Amino acid sequence: HDLSMEDWNPPRWKSRLEKACKERYDCDWAMRDIQQELSYLEIIRQALNEMGITFLSDQKIALDEDIELYGVNLIPEYYKPGYPKMKKGFMEKVLGRPQTETFTVLLAHSPMFFREYAEWGADLTLAGHFHGGTIQIPFLGGLMTPQYQFFFPWYAGLYEGLMERKMIVGRGLGTHSINIRFNDKPQVVVVDITNKN
Repeated sequence: HDLSMEDWNPPRWKSRLEKACKERYDCDWAMRDIQQELSYLEIIRQALNEMGITFLSDQKIALDEDIELYGVNLIPEYYKPGYPKMKKGFMEKVLGRPQTETFTVLLAHSPMFFREYAEWGADLTLAGHFHGGTIQIPFLGGLMTPQYQFFFPWYAGLYEGLMERKMIVGRGLGTHSINIRFNDKPQVVVVDITNKN
């Protein structure tokens, strides 16, 4: 889950993460927007490595012979207010091309670029960042994102239809620009991947 800024004390979050995650699951870690500005990123990377957690920053691992997990590190300009555009070829530049014969799961903090993720070849994208829109209004959806977009279509839940690709956007546990959640329950997402056959 997203740890808040007061949690960025390595011994404190390391202890919490080990207790919450590593005792029960194999864990992999991908970047989120705020982490890119932290001066002690190498400390985080080393601590995760000591816990046996794979730090996926523009790289991949094989979960088994049929599933590959990628983690993309989006650059700071993709988190600017408004509707930033992803540079053509960005995904291929940082991750290469995924294999077509395996199921490709992409960890990407921001759901804003679902179309680009799908075109790159992600069968399933797991994202967050929008915190469910902070305030959910019935029939309209999530009010706003951390980038001050209002009623963005991919704010929380399962989305499909782009070239038969899917994206799951988790609501997360914390808050962002405005420290409030209304009609927007915190969420931890559990995904089961099964073979159709």
